[in-house]
Amino acid sequence: FIRTAENVLRELRSCTRLMHDISGNVRGMISVGITNGRAGIMMKDIIAKFHERYPHVSISFRITNSDELRELLYTGKVDIALIASEEVTSDFSAEQLSKEEVVLICSSRHPLAHLAGWNEDGTRRQCSLEWFKDEVFGLEPRGTPIRTHADHLFANENFRPDTTIENCTASLLLQLTGDGICCTIFSERHIANNSELVGFGFEPRRYFSISLACRKDYQPNAVERYFMDVTREFYGAAGQQQRA
Repeated sequence: FIRTAENVLRELRSCTRLMHDISGNVRGMISVGITNGRAGIMMKDIIAKFHERYPHVSISFRITNSDELRELLYTGKVDIALIASEEVTSDFSAEQLSKEEVVLICSSRHPLAHLAGWNEDGTRRQCSLEWFKDEVFGLEPRGTPIRTHADHLFANENFRPDTTIENCTASLLLQLTGDGICCTIFSERHIANNSELVGFGFEPRRYFSISLACRKDYQPNAVERYFMDVTREFYGAAGQQQRA
């Protein structure tokens, strides 16, 4: 019964969106799901550009983990989501927006920070976790895609940090890292244009991908399509800056 009711509500919302398109309505709200780590990266730039065209349309962001985002998408509580590519299931249509290297991040004032940077072939310089054996590590909660990468890296090098800071928000972990309190492991996008942080790659290199997903039966209206276009543009431009 609950699933049937959710399907009916979803159809009603879809009809309302289409009527708004037909009537030229440019007021209302769109619902978007994102993971905690994406919020600080994308919100400011994407929201600003979106509201240049649609100043009277509000955006309802649901910020949570990938598991809950999948459920929110499935039940129609969000219409669009930015989600780790490996978390996308066959229930959804998805478009990969970025492929980001997983990096160890430390403060630009760290004693080893001068070793970070780029090789002549344009690849990021790599490190061994052993270099940071005496450091505190700030990590995302277990079960998140980035934390899974971190745990695999630790296991591959038979490395276990003496002290960890866990279950913090991405923005807090990056702030603590910039202040020199800990090191962390995230995707490289988190250090783009941030002079307070530097990053090292790993051998072998690891990558994290993010996708724009929606239900297969979902028909976005013009406003939602524009939001998706702005998001695509943001990831394309940010990727170019990252490698500059």
